[in-house]
This record gives sequence, C-alpha cells and structure tokens, in this order.
Amino acid sequence: MASTIYCDVTSCAYITGVTITSNHDSPTTTATIECTQTALTLGDAVTIDLGYTTNHEDIFTGYVKQIERKIPDNTYVIVAYDNLVRAQDYFIASSNPSTPLKYKSIAAETLVQNLMAEAGLTSYDFTPTYFTFGVKNEFEVNLVSVYDYCRTIADLLTWTIWADADGTINFKNRKPYVMDGTTGQPGDVADTPTGYTFGDANTIDMAYVKSERSLRNRVVVYGAEGVYAEASDSSSLLPAGFYKTAVLAFPQLIDQGGMAQSIADYNLDLLNRVTETVALSVVGNPALRARTVITAAMSRFSITGDWYVFGCDHIMGPQGYITSMDLRRMTKEE
Repeated sequence: MASTIYCDVTSCAYITGVTITSNHDSPTTTATIECTQTALTLGDAVTIDLGYTTNHEDIFTGYVKQIERKIPDNTYVIVAYDNLVRAQDYFIASSNPSTPLKYKSIAAETLVQNLMAEAGLTSYDFTPTYFTFGVKNEFEVNLVSVYDYCRTIADLLTWTIWADADGTINFKNRKPYVMDGTTGQPGDVADTPTGYTFGDANTIDMAYVKSERSLRNRVVVYGAEGVYAEASDSSSLLPAGFYKTAVLAFPQLIDQGGMAQSIADYNLDLLNRVTETVALSVVGNPALRARTVITAAMSRFSITGDWYVFGCDHIMGPQGYITSMDLRRMTKEE
C-alpha cells in the first residue's frame, strides 16, 4: 500500500510544493515553499518536517528571506535559508578603521567560532585543526563577511563549514568524498555508511560521469613575505611533465613555512584525484542528507560500493515526493 506524504511547515497551510536544496560547496541550504495560506513574514524562523505519515522528520531549519504572492491564483512562494545565512549577511566593518578586529596566536577553529559569534551563531561543533594563526604577527579582520572569511580558512585547511538541520554550525575535516581515516590529517575519521542502498529497484533515473577536470597535481601557497610552499606530483592522466596548478594566497594568516607546507600538502591530497559523479533520483526519503555516505548496488552499470552525497534535493509537489542526489567519488590514480 502506498505511503501518504506528510509535510508540515511553520505557519503555512495548504502546502502545494516544497523544495529543499543542499550541497557540499553551497554556503547554505535553501528551502522554497509554495502554499495558499501563511502567517510567515520576513525574518521569521521556519522549520520543515517532511516525509510520510509513518516516517517523517525535520529536515530544514532557517529564516524567511523572501515572500512572493501570486495573483490571481493567490499562492505564496516563500524562500528561506538555513542559519548560516546570518554569517553571509553579517559584514564585518569596524566603526573606526584604526581599531578593527585583531587576533594573534589563535587556533583556526577558535577564530571561526569567534567570527560566527559576531553573526549571532553560537551553536557550534568543530574538529581541532592544530593550526594556529598569527603566531608571529597580529592580524586584522575587516571589510569582509563572516562567511567569506571563515570559508577561506576552511579552504586553506581542506575543512568544510555547514549548518545542520537543527541550526548547529559545523567546522570539520569533511572531505567531499568517502573518507577512510588513513591520511593522518587531524579529524580524519573513516565514514560509516548510513545503511541506505540505491539500486535498480528504487532508482528513478541516473547519469554517470568520470572526469579529471577538477584534478590539480600542483599546489602553490603564498603567505607572508618570505613564506611560501609547493607540493606536486606527476599524473599519468596528463601529458608528461604537465601540471595543473592551484594557488592559495593569504599573507595575513600564513606566516610560517611549516604551516604553508602543510596547507600545500593537504590541498594536493584533496585535489590530485579523479572525480566520479552519479546524478540520480530516488523515491523520496527524508533520511537522505548531503555530507553523508550511502551504498550503491547497481552491478548492471558497474556502480557499486560507498558514495559520498555531495548534493541532495528533496522535492515534494503534485508529482509526489522524490529525492535527487549528486554522488561523488574522488580517487587517486590506480
């Protein structure tokens, strides 16, 4: 017997559609709600509980950023973003340019926590980085959004920032692939699959791509004056002696040679990989989330094993409820 779809949205009634979009690289999770009655106004907190009458859960918490009303059908289209939008919206600008925010000898995770607090985000979960910024010289943070500055820190360290469905801000060693716990980097914990398996029976459509487009086999890091580093490796996928280069530059934060070299090494390990992607849609499942690991069992297409959920969209509307996913594998050369 078919399950009955369940959808509950804060202060909304007669809901005709919901789309929730999350992605490893996106600054926020976005929700779009279509309904014919709502008491929501701009800035209101909103929670979306989606699934089936026998299996549903809160999969989004955030703030209303836009409300559109359509006439003559008298429907509302409401756009909301998760809690991390506050870090995007909060622009750090000292009232006195001679006294900006300044830091010295501060751990990367503490710096991120402090900046998130500037935006009113105090529910915070982190992995220790063992990186300390401003060891030699004090540095300032000014004329930049909280999110942009924290995202730069995350990119330097190959960390990730995101908000959970309950609003908690995470700053962790979360790579965009299935982690096995063998790199030796801080916070590298082997992933545990969720237990969900996709196969021929529950897959609606699918596309597979394998590419070296994102591969970079040389990383150059520029820090403070006299501080720089490089890491490189040959690749059989590229012409002999050919390098695809990524450059990371942040002289304010990188003031030690050892730090610069670690950043180069971490990023080479992240980027010198072949990317496999699977785009697919399955019967809607509220337990499926971005940044988790699921299992493939599609031997007919030679797609098996564990895959990282890089992006995940929950779509409920007249067509029913489906979950679309962008799955990733990033593997080193065989």
